[in-house]
Amino acid sequence: LGAGGTGSTGSATGSDRGSDRDEATGQPSTAAHDRATVVVVAYRKATIGLADEVVFLADGRVADRGTHEDLLRRNPAYADLVNAYENATAEAAEAAEAAEAGAMVDGTLRRY
Repeated sequence: LGAGGTGSTGSATGSDRGSDRDEATGQPSTAAHDRATVVVVAYRKATIGLADEVVFLADGRVADRGTHEDLLRRNPAYADLVNAYENATAEAAEAAEAAEAGAMVDGTLRRY
């Protein structure tokens, strides 16, 4: 074991298989970090927008891939899916306003 009770590879067990951690900080080494792939299933636009690459699936197949902004611009199905919640919320608000306006007679709100 080397100084501080660690093996030459930075492993507490003294294993010779190597380590993906920086010996000084204990953090993942840059080499390990650069080759990591993380798959995230997200529904929030803010989270999707942070991704380096978005893979859009439709009918169980890869329909398109690219950045969030690229997909919004070129793929109407992706844009519809991403904006579906906001569109539904806006439509519901419009319907509620129309119903309230229809219930107004001579400036008086009629309750049924």
